[in-house]
Amino acid sequence: MVHTPHTTDEALRSRYGRTRAPISRRTVLLISAALMGIFLPWGIWSINAAPDAGLETRDNSMEIVGDSVTLTYTVTAPAGTPVSCALRALDSGFGVIGWVIEHHPASENTSQSYTTEIRTVGAPTAAGVDHCWRP
Repeated sequence: MVHTPHTTDEALRSRYGRTRAPISRRTVLLISAALMGIFLPWGIWSINAAPDAGLETRDNSMEIVGDSVTLTYTVTAPAGTPVSCALRALDSGFGVIGWVIEHHPASENTSQSYTTEIRTVGAPTAAGVDHCWRP
């Protein structure tokens, strides 16, 4: 005697076999909680540990003389913090034609102004501070 299924679900299970759920809801929640426990503290740390946190720069003036430009800029940083800054000179097509990295020692003042000459490989039209960081 052959067993005949009584419901559609039984017929489908007997014909195709029963499949397990790929992942239970509890497992998904546990994996999500573990990932949040790892990546959330890392994200907070990486934002607060940024090397340029608390540094501000302002381009004050520039003077173009031939194939060089003299840039005057102000760096604001916490007192006692040494700072390094990358300065760039641009041509009319906004291409970088001069680049200088300046290292400034720690100072008791929070704001310091500096003047630097940037030599270029062509006629500059603009200059400025690209970014500053704590060395």
